[in-house]
Amino acid sequence: MFKRTTSLVALSVISAISNAQEAGRIEAGQFDIIPTFNSSLSYVDNVAYARDGEPKIYSWRATLSPEIIAATEIDGNPVQFGYRLERGVYFSSSADDYTDHFVEATGEYELNSRHRLSGTAQYEDGHEDRGTGFSLGAGDDITSPDTFKSIFAGAEYSYGALTSNGMLTL
Repeated sequence: MFKRTTSLVALSVISAISNAQEAGRIEAGQFDIIPTFNSSLSYVDNVAYARDGEPKIYSWRATLSPEIIAATEIDGNPVQFGYRLERGVYFSSSADDYTDHFVEATGEYELNSRHRLSGTAQYEDGHEDRGTGFSLGAGDDITSPDTFKSIFAGAEYSYGALTSNGMLTL
């Protein structure tokens, strides 16, 4: 119960901050802070993706997802950092509740009119619903969602002027 109360208080604070500025941006020094909040309520008629003939779990699910992005420019080159939390709560199946975390950093750097670099780094502490992904077809055999951690890093180098007919991107 304490975790849910804490989550609700945190979400209320984030929601209040997001309503603080008309345009949805908060200036904090060199950074523009962009808070957002998404939520949904849905009915799931087969929570564990049970096979035909197996007993099914029926439940309403509330999904709450606050996100905060910090964006700036360094020497005219955009840089952005973001964090998103996604909390899923099943009203009739608390074993399937989940909390996912997403972190991302992106940036672009123009060396000169012909040379550009861009990069992305992402981290996910996520889940797969029972009966999907690695537990495909075996949702009744496990007692909670499968969790995982994932890291991605990518970079891109572009050679050629933006106005030229040809450009090389690696």
